[in-house]
Amino acid sequence: MLVLVRLTCALVAIAACFGQATDAGRRQFESRCTACHGIDANGGEHGPAIAAKLSGHTDPELAAIIRQGFPASGMPAFTLSDAEMGPLVSYLRTLAPRVEPPVHRRVQTTGGQILEGSLLGEGYDDLQLLSGDQRIHLLRKSGARYRPVTSQSGWPTYHGQSSGNRYSPLVQINKANIGRLAPNWVFNLPNTSSLQVTPVVADLDADYCATPNPAEVAAVFEVPLTFFVDPANLRRRRIDYRGRPREIFEFSYAGRIIWGATAAMLLSLVRRMDALT
Repeated sequence: MLVLVRLTCALVAIAACFGQATDAGRRQFESRCTACHGIDANGGEHGPAIAAKLSGHTDPELAAIIRQGFPASGMPAFTLSDAEMGPLVSYLRTLAPRVEPPVHRRVQTTGGQILEGSLLGEGYDDLQLLSGDQRIHLLRKSGARYRPVTSQSGWPTYHGQSSGNRYSPLVQINKANIGRLAPNWVFNLPNTSSLQVTPVVADLDADYCATPNPAEVAAVFEVPLTFFVDPANLRRRRIDYRGRPREIFEFSYAGRIIWGATAAMLLSLVRRMDALT
C-alpha cells in the first residue's frame, strides 16, 4: 500500500510539473506566435498554419527553426534560453491540425452547365468551386444559378481609361458595401518600406494584352510558376536605393532580374499557396 501511495504521489507530481511546463509554453506561444499563426497554430491573419507540420520535426529541429527563423518568409528569429524553449516545444506538441471535412457542392450556371466539386469559399453572392479536373471556378450568383465571373469593363491603359483619370465604372465595390471589406491575407516583409500592395485575382482572356507603364516596367516575359516555388531561386540582399540602404528580394531568371516590389508580390503569392496546401 505504501508503494502504491508513493507511486500515486509521484504521478501527481509529474502531472503537475507537466501542466506548469505546458502553461509556460502556452504563454510563450501566445506572446510570440499567435499573432501570425493563430491561437491554435492553424493559421492567422499574418501567417500560415503550422500545426500539421509540427510532427515532421524533432524537438531540436523545432528549437532551431524558432531560433533561426525564416527571414525570407517573414518569420523573425527568436532568442530563447533552453529553459524557455523546452516548455514552448512541449506546448507545440499539444497542438493538432484542424480537420474540416470538405464541402461538396453542385451548382448550375446561367448557361445550363452543371458544375460540382469542393467548395473553396462562399460569400453573399459569390462562390468558388474546385472541380474534379482541378480547375478553380469563380462564380457569381444570378438568381437561382451562377454565372462565371467576368469583368464588367476593360482596363486598356495604365491609367484605366484613355482620359487617364484611373476611374473605374465597376460597381461590385461601392459606398454601401465598402465598410464590410476586410483583409483576407497579409504578408509582412521585414526591413522594408511601408509600401502596401493589394493583389487582384483575374480570369483573363487568352488574347488579353497588358500595357505596362514603361517608367516602371522594363520588360514583360513569362516565367514558370515552379521557378518561384523553388526556394533556391530566391535571393535576399542589401542595396543603396536613392541614397538609402534597402533590403530587397530578387529572382534571377534567364539573365533577367526580378526584384523589389515585384519579387515581394511573387514571394507573397508563393507563401499564400503554401498556406493553402
